[in-house]
Order: sequence, then C-alpha cells, then structure tokens
Amino acid sequence: MSLRTLVKYMLYFSPAPLKKAIHKRIEKKRLDDGMARYKRCKVSKEQVEEILGKIDFNHDIMLHTSTINIGRIAGGAKWLAETIVKHCDLKNHTLVVSALPYFGAFADYLTDDMVFDVRTAPIAMGAVNERIASMEYACRSAHPTHSVVALGKDKEFYTVSHHCDKTPFGPNSPYYKLIANKAHVILFGATLNNITFIHAVEDALGGYYPVKNIYAKKNYHVKCVTQSGEIVEVETIVHDKFTSIRRDSSFFEKDGIDLGYIKRYPLGEGFVYDIDAYALSHRYCQLLKNGKSIYGKCRKMNQNVNLAIDGLSFK
Repeated sequence: MSLRTLVKYMLYFSPAPLKKAIHKRIEKKRLDDGMARYKRCKVSKEQVEEILGKIDFNHDIMLHTSTINIGRIAGGAKWLAETIVKHCDLKNHTLVVSALPYFGAFADYLTDDMVFDVRTAPIAMGAVNERIASMEYACRSAHPTHSVVALGKDKEFYTVSHHCDKTPFGPNSPYYKLIANKAHVILFGATLNNITFIHAVEDALGGYYPVKNIYAKKNYHVKCVTQSGEIVEVETIVHDKFTSIRRDSSFFEKDGIDLGYIKRYPLGEGFVYDIDAYALSHRYCQLLKNGKSIYGKCRKMNQNVNLAIDGLSFK
C-alpha cells in the first residue's frame, strides 16, 4: 500500500471535524502552490499554440483542464478556451468538456430533495471549462454528478440522454459514447486521475469487473432541469468513498507513453496529454486480466471476457 493511500485511509476514519480541517488545509496548500507557480512560471501564447499544433484534433475530443498545474498563461482562461475551440473542427467533430458541479465526494453533495438545473448549476472544473460552457450553442447534460458540456457536430448525441441510466457512466452517458466513437481525451494541466471515461469500462463489464463494491448502495432520486426546461427525475448512484480511496490511474502514464496510446507534452510546470480513449480502454481490459486495476492489485479477470461497446470489441 502506498503512503498516499494509507494517508487517505487514515483521513477516511478520522472524526468529521478533523477531516474537515485537514481537507481545508490540503486545499489551501494546493491553492498556495498554484499561486506560487502562477507568479514564477509564465507561459506565452506561442508556447500554447505550439503544443496545440502537435495534437491531432481529427477526433471527437474530451477536454479536462487544470491550468493551476502549468503556470500563468498569457491571455488567461478566455483566450485559452477560445483558442482550444478554434483548433477543433466542430463541423465534423464534437468537443466535450467536464462540467461537474462539485469537487469532492458526491455522497457529500447529493440529496434527494435537491434540484439540478443545467441552466444555472455551477461548474467546478475551472475557468476554461466555464468559458466553453458559456459559449453560444453549447449543450449541457442533465446529470447531477457527472454533467458535461458539448459543442459541435454531435453535441446533442453526447448530452441529451445522459440522465437515462442508473449510473453516470452507462451506455447513454457521454463517457461511454466517447469510447464508442474512438475519441481522444486532452488533459491540459490535469492528471491521469481525471480520466473519468474509464468508469464507462467498469459499467460495461458489469459483474465481470474484478473489483467489487465500486458503487455505494444508496440510490438517489434527483430532479433535474434539462437545457429545454423539461423536468426529469434522475435515479443515480455514486462511487463508494471507501473503495475510491484506492483509485489511482497514474500507472497509465508510463504504460501509455511506452505503448503509444498516450502522448505527453511539457508545458510550463505541467503537461498536456493526448489520450486515445479506445486504445486505453482496450489496454485496461488486458491489464485487468493480469490482475491490475485503477484500484490496485485485484483478482485476474477471466481471460475469456471481452468488452464490447457499441460493436467495438476489446479482447
């Protein structure tokens, strides 16, 4: 067990007041570190353009951003959002950005009596994502925990039915559809632990997935308001907090770079990653059959199990 995981376990079993104080201190340190990085590391528009020029945007794209890990980017969030959008061929492809309304454990956020309105709900995924979400013709999915915003050719396809599954990552979810469409995921300063589409693999494998208790037992029934103003009731579950302590996707970095399904470009004090979602999903199934998961070592998944997502076979 890593020191990081051990600390998480200790925090999990700490009394609520102590847990709250520790979380507050961790968040303060994260922001202090980011501000120090912002002051000492300046990234020019030309440097950003150079990196974006190396990325193949000839796919549907899911974007995760965390510029706090990179430094001060000339032009700020508005310029960066507009520049990324310009690099996307939205007539032929779709840009999807994470629009989660809450940062932390969703079991601490969800209540049965809450109303999630896509037209007014906050986006806790950073200023770049907020800028993209505010652009004309953007569509947001009506899911209370793992909402996304989409622009471009298939924006409705990715967002319109997200609320129809009983988990955030089922076949109606944008995450499942991103894999099926062989999309790429761009991490702009974000880390490999932000690859939320990996949970669509868990859901698609269902009972064959070798790690148990992925989700908590409680079902939530949340009223959601869609882009058109329609009120729908969404039934959903959330990931089990105790199991999630072990989650760590960072091992994909070296594996992906070595095998070619991840490309990494240094920028400022961080990195920009270009990830082939289909290829990573395929590789993850192989690793599961060898007893390696994002939750650590696990029992080996049956060699005869093949993951199929909308006709795509992951042997």
